[in-house]
Amino acid sequence: MKNLHKIIGIAVILTTIVLMAVACDDLCSHTWVDGAVITAASCKTTGSQKRVCSKCGAEGTPKTLAIAEHNHFESLICKYTSCDHQYELGDTGPAGGIIFYVNATGFKLYQGAVTTSVNAEADNDTYITAHYLEAWTENGGTRVWSSTNVDVPQAEQEYTALGDWIGYGLRNTRIIVAALENAGENNRAAQVASSVKGGYNDWFLPSIDELYAMYIAKADPNNVAGLPAGTNWWSSSQSDDTARELNFNDGSMGATVKPNTMRNHRAVRAF
Repeated sequence: MKNLHKIIGIAVILTTIVLMAVACDDLCSHTWVDGAVITAASCKTTGSQKRVCSKCGAEGTPKTLAIAEHNHFESLICKYTSCDHQYELGDTGPAGGIIFYVNATGFKLYQGAVTTSVNAEADNDTYITAHYLEAWTENGGTRVWSSTNVDVPQAEQEYTALGDWIGYGLRNTRIIVAALENAGENNRAAQVASSVKGGYNDWFLPSIDELYAMYIAKADPNNVAGLPAGTNWWSSSQSDDTARELNFNDGSMGATVKPNTMRNHRAVRAF
């Protein structure tokens, strides 16, 4: 008799659990949240992700993940399996800019995390290996480099205070922006150049060599459209109270005083 009562009791409990689960599924006003990724998306195929009710734990119809952008992080060729995509001069970059420089070997893109000397490599500054430079599609407008002789660290050696070379523009810009903010300045060329564009926040004022690479892309025989024209374009390379500039008519480089000198500029980013 006791065993019969136990069996009946267990049956009642199980029935109650089933009924409660059915009732929850029928009555719960589900609040769906993203769950685990079932299949990751790639640049060629969509993916899928679980949808789970945060109230009752029920699973709904999986969410479709959109096809991903090409993955060129530290890679000339897209890193997704079976994809051989690579950018060419004049292509639209991942941030919507214009590809104007391609380096198959790759170059060091210094991050400006360590800035105790004029040489990023000697500083052991952090870097990633980049292969491309893209320019934003619009000019940043005429701005001053700075309104006073802003004290930018490591500004003692001619044209190496902030690196001239390709891969130094991001580091340069971060150093400049920090110095400008410390001096209470705003709306200067480097600050405007580094603002968010196309959903990306890693834009910068190019070094003089990066700016010259833009000129080469624009000139014959490359003839990449949409790049700057005319004279007097700011770079992020500088020495003491002057900053380097480039003439897009003939590719000539010069230097001019930073305070109160108006020049145009074009933001770039590397990847």
